[in-house]
Amino acid sequence: MISDGYFRRGDGRPGPLSSSQVRNLLNTTMAERVGVKFHPHLFRSLAIKLSLDHTPEGLEHGRQLLGDKSDHVVMAHYVPNRMKQAAARQDQLVNEMADRLAALAAAGRRHRKRSGGSS
Repeated sequence: MISDGYFRRGDGRPGPLSSSQVRNLLNTTMAERVGVKFHPHLFRSLAIKLSLDHTPEGLEHGRQLLGDKSDHVVMAHYVPNRMKQAAARQDQLVNEMADRLAALAAAGRRHRKRSGGSS
């Protein structure tokens, strides 16, 4: 389902495009410009994929973008494929924290040397 209201008519005409108008516009544009058959479900999937690639923790945004009442669809269809990205992000967080702690320890050693004391 493509939610009515996301796509404005433009050309000075009031109101949003209908779902059928969006579907036809999407199919025609993708066929002409990219040379592929593209339907609303692929469009939704691509939108969620791009959103989660940009902001992996954006599950709620994905749910809202799909217009779903629960996060079941996002959790069932998009999250399982993200385990590798989640592990890479966790590695990045741990490395950033290790670097921060190492910098604090080095600063503490420099401070102790300058003050001539030891702790």
